[in-house]
Amino acid sequence: MQTNVFDYTGKIVSIQKTRDNVVIVCTDGMTHEMERTEYDEQVDFAQFSPRKGTEIRGFRVIDGAGNDVAYKFYFCC
Repeated sequence: MQTNVFDYTGKIVSIQKTRDNVVIVCTDGMTHEMERTEYDEQVDFAQFSPRKGTEIRGFRVIDGAGNDVAYKFYFCC
């Protein structure tokens, strides 16, 4: 199966947290969902809490059908 890797940069518009997941919406309309533990690890790594306007960078791996295979993001101040 063919996969494509994309670098990604976006600015956060909103962060919605539940007990298990965190959903981050960016200005370009992209929605990034991660488990709460992964979000907490990223916050610990960045050493600050992201908020509206925070830049998010990373990469996405998309399969030939347009589905996410893998993705990893980090927060930039």
